Amino acid sequence: MKHVGFIVLIILITFAFWLLLYFGESLFLDYVIMIEPPIGVFIEDWLYEFVFWGTIVLVVTGMVAIFWYIGGEWIMKFNRWEKVNKRSWWGLGLVPIIIVIVVACVIIPPPDIGAWWAYAIYVFNGLLCYYLTTALLSPNSVKYTPVLASKIRKW
Repeated sequence: MKHVGFIVLIILITFAFWLLLYFGESLFLDYVIMIEPPIGVFIEDWLYEFVFWGTIVLVVTGMVAIFWYIGGEWIMKFNRWEKVNKRSWWGLGLVPIIIVIVVACVIIPPPDIGAWWAYAIYVFNGLLCYYLTTALLSPNSVKYTPVLASKIRKW
């Protein structure tokens, strides 16, 4: 039952990042940064696409975090966490997330003003969501594999 709870927590953290994207960051881009979409594109349409691709980034991030948990619990068996190859964490998780972030940044029409803010939000959401879910909720065999997890995780 503990495993189901951890997977549910991964989903809840990912959902919290989606709420931040939908209710916070899209409004931040619209009202604080005053992002200007390309000529011929309405701000509402651009924000809809921004949130859509941000949702794709977060869904991929959540799925990769769940695969990390399942792999660490049932597939990759390690006796000592110090011996775990940290490159497996980076390769498994960061590569698909970075690919989907790049795809989102290429597909969404670049705004005339504030493009870097939009791209930074994709990177922030994808990487921080993945880091928090793996650093806080990794199974025992790989719980200290994420960078600094041994400092922030005491259980």
